[in-house]
Amino acid sequence: MQHQEGSILSVRRPSAPPPLARTARALCLGLAFAALGPAAGALAAEPAPPEARADYDIPAGPLSHVLAQFAAQAGVPLSFDPATLDGLRSPGLRGRFGMREGFARLLAGSGHALVDKGSRSYSLGRVAAPAAVAPPPSPAGAAQLPEVRVNADPAPPTLADDTGFVARRSAMGTKTDTALVETPQAISVISRQEMDARGVQTVTEALRYVPGVAIETYGPDSKGYDWLMIRGFNGQATSDYRDGLRQASYSYALFRTEPYGMERIEVLRGPSSVLYGQAEAGGLVSRTSKRPTGTRLREVEAGAGTHEVKQGAFDIGDVAGEDGRVAWRLTGFARDGNNVFDDRNDRAYLAGAVRWKLSGDTEITFLADYLRDRSTLANNWSWTWPGPVSTHISYSERGFDRFHQNQGSVGWELEHRIGEQWRLRQNARVGDVDVPVFNKTMLNGLRADGRTLNRYAFRREENLRQVAIDNQLAGRVALGDTVHELLLGLDLSRVKAHAQRWIGAEPTLDLLAPVYGQAFALPATAQLDSRVAQYQSGIYLQDQVRFGERWLATLGGRWDRARTTTDNRLNGQRQAQRDQAFSGRAALSYGFASGLVPYASYATSFLPLIGTNTATGAAFEPTRGKQFELGLKYQPPGSDSLYTAALFDLRKTNAATTDGLTGFTRQVGETRSRGLELEAKTSPARRWNLVFNYTYNDVEVTRSDVKSELGRRPALVPRHIASVWSDYRFDGALAGFGVGAGLRYVGKTYGDAANQIAVGGRTLLDLALYYELPHWRFALNVSNALDKRYLSTCASSACYWGAERSALLSARYSF
Repeated sequence: MQHQEGSILSVRRPSAPPPLARTARALCLGLAFAALGPAAGALAAEPAPPEARADYDIPAGPLSHVLAQFAAQAGVPLSFDPATLDGLRSPGLRGRFGMREGFARLLAGSGHALVDKGSRSYSLGRVAAPAAVAPPPSPAGAAQLPEVRVNADPAPPTLADDTGFVARRSAMGTKTDTALVETPQAISVISRQEMDARGVQTVTEALRYVPGVAIETYGPDSKGYDWLMIRGFNGQATSDYRDGLRQASYSYALFRTEPYGMERIEVLRGPSSVLYGQAEAGGLVSRTSKRPTGTRLREVEAGAGTHEVKQGAFDIGDVAGEDGRVAWRLTGFARDGNNVFDDRNDRAYLAGAVRWKLSGDTEITFLADYLRDRSTLANNWSWTWPGPVSTHISYSERGFDRFHQNQGSVGWELEHRIGEQWRLRQNARVGDVDVPVFNKTMLNGLRADGRTLNRYAFRREENLRQVAIDNQLAGRVALGDTVHELLLGLDLSRVKAHAQRWIGAEPTLDLLAPVYGQAFALPATAQLDSRVAQYQSGIYLQDQVRFGERWLATLGGRWDRARTTTDNRLNGQRQAQRDQAFSGRAALSYGFASGLVPYASYATSFLPLIGTNTATGAAFEPTRGKQFELGLKYQPPGSDSLYTAALFDLRKTNAATTDGLTGFTRQVGETRSRGLELEAKTSPARRWNLVFNYTYNDVEVTRSDVKSELGRRPALVPRHIASVWSDYRFDGALAGFGVGAGLRYVGKTYGDAANQIAVGGRTLLDLALYYELPHWRFALNVSNALDKRYLSTCASSACYWGAERSALLSARYSF
């Protein structure tokens, strides 16, 4: 693929430079009317009479919706096929404009132009590459804009330009704005449009159509945890990133993510420690928060669904002041209702962001959010008769089992440009998680009569605070026939956590005639009182070298240091641990003119763990991973498609394994993961989006102190995963209507490390139906539409049921 070093823009002005905002407006108008081509020439053949001007206040949104609103308010008939504008968004229109001037602003840079059909009737037409032409005559009394000439290729697209199902760029894979097809790593992106189309309610649901990721390994978690395996390794607590920074965890204190507040979710598969330090060997999941757009945004939404769900949301934003240097966004979400097991699950979320352009070279964005969650935990665990024969007899106590969590964070993203080629960036966040209530009923064996179940209860209180900061210097250097994209970084993290646990007796339960609600004392016997502190620092360097026109080499190295102390407040003992390691990545890719990019890479990972091995009481050893990957990416030029394939061989030492029944974690010697991942995201025809993926994952324990584990597949890991999602929007008589459907297949898994408890695979159907108007969007989303009953996994005496059918009807209004 031919590399573009960037656009060269030459602006000729008749006098001293005008203000930056005026220049930007002139550039947009010049490009828009340059794009008119022959149609513009025909319109300009005769001087146009001055146009009447009117005030407009049209919010940002899909370009087709914004154009329809403007045409209606301007009182002119406009005909066009909305499908030709799929994926294009508009910042809206605010101010006083003439009809042609308004259309020019809205269509600037879209590749479309206004076509006069006569009799004050208009349509849209595609245009060729912009040519340098003069702007149209200004209305009488209006200030004359300066002449603008563009003498270069268009600027390459950025992350902000990514819309629709098919993303083209990723900031996570290289921490630079690199095209996905050029990034030598398997990466999947779930865009905001895809999340909306599928009616995503949790991060786990967003990952349902991603290769290499097994989700809901313990079924839907009433606590809201995102249980997932990436390339065969548990990433629930160790792969969690948001806005480029890791979200730490300890015990049951984990950061939650509200998907309505996210702009996109990216999954990086394979080791990524060279840039992120503490990262799971199987990969990481990065959430990107909504940020100010610099345009007026007004959106409210309401929904109701099965299991007594009622929810509402809003997303608003604008610029402050006439100079547009300050922009803001406020996002909120509230939910009241039950989950698929009829456990109560209420949550409230509020997030704000402010972007301040301090100068032409410096800007800072402040981000803050707060989440409050209240859940009961009664029905997702069920007793299993010896055999095993699964039942749906819950052994929990609805009046006792519950989970409360409060969390919040504040941070900033600062960027300063140094000349044309270099940038300084700083990304920082302070976050708190507080779990004031976590009560749970646990199993304690079956009595000799075969029907009476012994139970005990635990009560936990936990909290965690994290401070994280990432400093970066990025720039470009040309050396001979090579171009180097350099990145130098220093990141720091501090985590402090406190966990307490008490246990106590609980009344027995007759499995044949269960009686719930029996009185018992609150657990008061102290079992755990632990304080943990971890300090981590890492310095990293990355060089993306372009040479020979089509070759790209990606080289990176990182040195990490970590210090962890664990204080046992019950016995007064302290454990101290110091870890350090080098992580690296080397990759080579070649971009063919056809859009085909093969690559080969080698990467390592390093992850210090907070906590102790339950069996030995010793502090966890760091996990280490190394991987070879061969991949192929294909993005036909000018298409809205991306196809990827990846073969990998990944080995991880000191892998942590969680016992699904007790919740305790231990480490095994070495686990090897090999596999193939295929993914296609494409628009095979107008108004049609298609997502397909398939995963073959052969995972095996190759070294362990437990002989029964050797040569076995780890628990919860399926060998085969496949899914397909199709979304189609009608035209003609059914214009505005759209349908979506998806199939998800998860193969057989095992519920234990010895592979004695097999859990069968399942195939699930998801459906969507929606109707769109200029201001409205109505949608019905159904998950597990056929209401298939299945088990996510089982242990020796308990099973976790999968999600039952759920439906959500929503209405969204943009104004």
